[in-house]
Amino acid sequence: MTKFPVFSVAQDQGSRSYQCDHWATYRDDTTGAHAFVVLDGIGDRAAVRDFVHYYAPRLAEATARQPNPADALAEIRAECLGELHDAVAVAAVYRPDDSKLRFAWSGDSRAYWLSRIWGIECATRDHNAAQELRDQGRKPGPYDHNIVTSTLGEGEIGTAEVDRDRVLRALLCTDGAYHPLETYRTPLLENILALSDDAQEAATDLVREGVTKSRTADRSYADNATALAIDFAPLS
Repeated sequence: MTKFPVFSVAQDQGSRSYQCDHWATYRDDTTGAHAFVVLDGIGDRAAVRDFVHYYAPRLAEATARQPNPADALAEIRAECLGELHDAVAVAAVYRPDDSKLRFAWSGDSRAYWLSRIWGIECATRDHNAAQELRDQGRKPGPYDHNIVTSTLGEGEIGTAEVDRDRVLRALLCTDGAYHPLETYRTPLLENILALSDDAQEAATDLVREGVTKSRTADRSYADNATALAIDFAPLS
């Protein structure tokens, strides 16, 4: 018998020298809380890779412990204060005794959820220059999405929640996975998330298609890409 939630992760280093995305999960055996985290390191150096490898599991454990994932981000922010390196972050937490699936983020890594009825929704709102321009009614330039306005280390921490019974599948991902699909619109991210048979297929296909689209459209360049997909129990 499958024990939900079930998760799967896919990654691709793309054209970068280092894989500076990292992910982590943590399950609290006492409360049953299960936390999921994705970090996207800023830069392409070994030190950035080491930064995200260190802080992703710490954020996952804090997210499982704290009442609100935003409190976990604030806790880890205080811990990494003064670090020379930084990352953007997105976290989600499932608690058996909570009717909500809760998210928090700082930066432009995203969380999506697949509704049992209404299709795909993006739970997060990018903290970057492109979103600020859209909020002003202006059209972003092709590289404005690369200018982040919040990170694990500083800036706004966003929060969102959804009734857990509405969610079939959730997704945490970095911009290397979602941005090429959003930009070129084929294949559609929502189709991958909705039509995949399970979390493994969803994560694998999303990363593969995102990196392939980047390499095809951007003269063989592709960013680090990470997708963490989570399947929840179907309603009985």
